[in-house]
Amino acid sequence: MIEKMKFLSVTGPKEDIDRVVNDYLSKYEIHLENALSELKTVKSLRPYIEINPYKDKLTKAEEFASMLGTDKNQENPTGTISIEEASETLATLESKFSDIYTRTNALEAKKEDLKASYERLRPFLGFDFDIHSVLQFKFIKYRFGKITRDYYKKLEHYVYENLDTVFYRCSEDEQYVWGVYFVPAGRAGQIDAVFSSLHFERIHLPDEYEGIPQEVGTKLQSDIHDLDVQLQECREESAKLLNEYKNKVLLCRDKFRSLTSNFDVRKLAACTKEVKILLLTKIYCCIIMSCSIISLSNTIIKDYCIIYEINFFIYNFSIKNK
Repeated sequence: MIEKMKFLSVTGPKEDIDRVVNDYLSKYEIHLENALSELKTVKSLRPYIEINPYKDKLTKAEEFASMLGTDKNQENPTGTISIEEASETLATLESKFSDIYTRTNALEAKKEDLKASYERLRPFLGFDFDIHSVLQFKFIKYRFGKITRDYYKKLEHYVYENLDTVFYRCSEDEQYVWGVYFVPAGRAGQIDAVFSSLHFERIHLPDEYEGIPQEVGTKLQSDIHDLDVQLQECREESAKLLNEYKNKVLLCRDKFRSLTSNFDVRKLAACTKEVKILLLTKIYCCIIMSCSIISLSNTIIKDYCIIYEINFFIYNFSIKNK
């Protein structure tokens, strides 16, 4: 069918753009036109260029909403929220989660250090001596490391027949044998060369272990478990906080989605500076259905911040029935 459309221009304070778009323009079937193209005779008219101030807040709100889970973030929130309250809510959540993230990251880092320490020690859990005491030896040199099983057989034969050294086997798998060998300090260079020729790979253990490896390993695993408990408490605290703010998070997300969408109106608006009143203004140009113009006029006329003008150009638009 054919619908009659009318051309409408709306002018008001620049800082009032979001309210006008939300309160008026978004509630009617309006086709926006480029104000610069339509108002060519207006002097000092320039594009309305502004960086979207809601983009980062929308990203943060959607991040919090995604943390609620697929089911909860699809729910419809109840109530309304102002821009100020939405911004304050996001700032509050960010501050509280920042504290949780700081503690979580510290716990994760400590856990990774303990896991790395345990993995270094794990091949030598069969060593039945105090590692710290061994690391203090002055006249006897020690070398922790691993050797392939094939070379270990050659080592067994060669060591016991020709070298002044003792190899203590700690553990083994299908490919390697892990252990430590001891040599007199005066012959360390010669014997190290022999082990190197047999592809013995040294592993340097830091002086951070107090006690027998098996006991130290058990303590490390216990400490890792304690950290897992604390990390779980952080996750539960995070979930509780999200559940407490669930409705507000969804309201914030929807609010900034709407504001971000409405912000695109700026691409079609124009700015001018009236010398008489020294007021920066914004101008919208749009085409609206004739049947809606009365309703919009009756509403917008009560707004002292806005000047509107209806031009008597009638546009005929073909609208397909759905």
